[in-house]
Amino acid sequence: MEVNLPAQISDQLRHFRDFYQSKHKKREISVCYSLGDALVIYTLPGRPRPHELKVATLGMLILIQFNEENV
Repeated sequence: MEVNLPAQISDQLRHFRDFYQSKHKKREISVCYSLGDALVIYTLPGRPRPHELKVATLGMLILIQFNEENV
């Protein structure tokens, strides 16, 4: 099953798959989105210091949808 991912995530995933395939020609890589986690770095308006939020991979994908750069 192919998932429609945001561009910044699909680019990184494609880069890693290319790297993995170059090292292991006969293996296939698959991603289980429910098992991972991600570190999301964000800044709040009016606050100069960035904050870090550790979320599940699916949570990261949802948060990316609310990113102002994607609007």
